[in-house]
Amino acid sequence: MNEHSVIESSNGSEITSIASLTKLVTAMVCIDGGNCDERLLRKMLIRSDNTAAEKIAESYSTGRSRFITAMNLKVQSLGLKNTRFTDPSGLSVFNVSTAREYIDVVMAAESYPLIKKISSTSKSKEGKKRFLVNTNHSLLDQFKNIVLSKTGYTRSAGRCLALVVIEGEKKYAIVILGEQSPDKRTKTAKRLIGMTH
Repeated sequence: MNEHSVIESSNGSEITSIASLTKLVTAMVCIDGGNCDERLLRKMLIRSDNTAAEKIAESYSTGRSRFITAMNLKVQSLGLKNTRFTDPSGLSVFNVSTAREYIDVVMAAESYPLIKKISSTSKSKEGKKRFLVNTNHSLLDQFKNIVLSKTGYTRSAGRCLALVVIEGEKKYAIVILGEQSPDKRTKTAKRLIGMTH
């Protein structure tokens, strides 16, 4: 794992399901492979569309199973020992990580300009009358210094959130796993964003 200065951590080494935070790795592998469908990427990162994630994996040059392999190789290349994937969307309970390890995933994703641009978009116009609304639009509308954003939820994972916040010349990554409700997740995120000032 990369070394970061930790401001606050609670149960940071606990291995747990990560739900749609998975999609950050799906996006990186898609872009790494070239020929990445940006329309599917927008659906996946803004609306957290599971079907879009599956289509991205299925359209991989060597097929879905090799895409999953590439996802696992991606996190292994970051030195992560407890992060594993079995699907591209995060629906599987076997997509797991720790909050501490996923900080490295989030910071790796932040180095992709397209992921930053799409994931921090509150609302995207798709056609004349259709919009994609970000699953994290309330925080994105309130905090203009969020440059990467991804929510997640499954029953086993609870409410999850990954953010990168810019404050001056510093970058702060926030990973919340297993929160009980959307309101509690938002309250925790606001408190942590406040600590970056």
